[in-house]
Amino acid sequence: MKSFIILFTLLFSFITSNTFAQVDYVENESTTTQNKPKIDFKDRLYFGGNIALNFGRFTVVGANPSVGYRITDNFSAGLGATYMYYKQEGYSSESFYGGNVFLKQLLFDVAFLQAEYHLMNVRAYGFGSNYGPGDRINIPMFYVGGGYRQQIGENIYLVGKVLWDIIDHQESRFQNPVISGGVSIGL
Repeated sequence: MKSFIILFTLLFSFITSNTFAQVDYVENESTTTQNKPKIDFKDRLYFGGNIALNFGRFTVVGANPSVGYRITDNFSAGLGATYMYYKQEGYSSESFYGGNVFLKQLLFDVAFLQAEYHLMNVRAYGFGSNYGPGDRINIPMFYVGGGYRQQIGENIYLVGKVLWDIIDHQESRFQNPVISGGVSIGL
């Protein structure tokens, strides 16, 4: 599994460096900038995210909004935030929150590769001797994986992805792989 993750990371690095090389070549080939269509900043932005709602023996309420910027037609970077509240019947409740940065490489107009770095603030379970009851700690997570997007309207996509946390911190609340879905809306 570790060799798969290393291979995926190298492949992602190769694809993104290839994308930038192609952009530089095209830009240097032209002697005039008048022929290039100018794309506004807002036209390169897109918004996405997930909302989680579950009520019953296991209650979950959460949101994960994100904003991305298309650097090229097929490569983007962005930021996201996460808040999650959950409670299992018979146990105490917990909230965690944090943020992330991501890189996404679009393949074949429907599939994509993605890498994300998250930093989540959670209540410590107490696995380490330095944690006391109620202490909150920051958990780093580095996800790599890919996904699929399906266009459902002009600049609106349903998105599904599968990501693996290669750090796999002992206090992490998620098990590998993390499977998620959501909606992405471009301006």
